[in-house]
Amino acid sequence: MEFTPINTQEEFDSRVKELYGDVNDLQGRITTLTGERDAHADTIAQLQTKVKGYEMTALKAKIAKEKGIPAEMADRLTGEDEKGLRADADTMAANLRAFKGAAPLHNPEPAEPDANTAGMKTMLSELRGE
Repeated sequence: MEFTPINTQEEFDSRVKELYGDVNDLQGRITTLTGERDAHADTIAQLQTKVKGYEMTALKAKIAKEKGIPAEMADRLTGEDEKGLRADADTMAANLRAFKGAAPLHNPEPAEPDANTAGMKTMLSELRGE
């Protein structure tokens, strides 16, 4: 291959394009791929946040079950890690034990019937023929 001097700008441009024509295409491709990489990084970050939320929910449910806390109240547990959640679950379980037991029954009859109630009962028994 013999050396031929370049005398014009057009010759120079064609020679550069011949030797390095793919550089512009590659740089455009790099820009495109960089944008795609950033979009994927955002998606990965969002998915990791969701996974962390699901893991935290599962951990809360597990701890609530271990401590005897109703499943409906598992979401109320607070803490950044398992140790914090367990401490809060212990406190909540202790408070729930304090309120355990049957609710008091309501007596619809007043303790001492007043004169009006006694009169109505008498009238009702007379209507029934008792």
